[in-house]
Amino acid sequence: MSIPSIQSPGFSYETRAFELLQGEESLTIEALHEARLEDRIVEPYFAQIWPACQVLSEILKNREPSWKGLSVLELGCGLAVPSMWLAKWGANVIATDGHPEVPAFLTKNLEINGLSDRVRFENLDWESSEVRSLGNFDWIIASEILYDEDQVKALAFALSILRGPKTKTLIIDPGRPYLETFLEALHTSLGVRVGLKNQTVKGRNYCLIDF
Repeated sequence: MSIPSIQSPGFSYETRAFELLQGEESLTIEALHEARLEDRIVEPYFAQIWPACQVLSEILKNREPSWKGLSVLELGCGLAVPSMWLAKWGANVIATDGHPEVPAFLTKNLEINGLSDRVRFENLDWESSEVRSLGNFDWIIASEILYDEDQVKALAFALSILRGPKTKTLIIDPGRPYLETFLEALHTSLGVRVGLKNQTVKGRNYCLIDF
């Protein structure tokens, strides 16, 4: 089922501020708390805080001695929680998504956390020519984005363009049905086999695509 715009007739929603912690540091994130289309509860995927985005942030924190000055691209960012953590730690971040209402939420959350000058947003279609204009990055990251068969193939193709010789890539997924399709598409696009690493966090298993 397609997810309606928050501007759709009959769509109502409530937001709530959530405090996220990493050690002694914190972020305040305004997200959709409940959304309804007429009398049905719907899932506002783009504006939810997914557990995997926090797990990704926790893993990334210790992946570099310092994030200061490193360039990072987040794909399918939604609320861009990992982007904001990395910006807080000194990285230069571009957060990307294709949902039309992501920028409004991101702008507000960047302002709340004093990070407006640290994260840039780009609307990005993985199959568009705009992918080539972004250049290469030290890191490419993503979480919870492997939803659709055609989409994961487009993602693999985009990564083949965005990755430079020294780019590190980390994608985290809870084991969705199109995970294997994505790995096959990566093999087709990159010419190499990329394996999975499994990691259990707070009793839940996550698949790390780490290359």
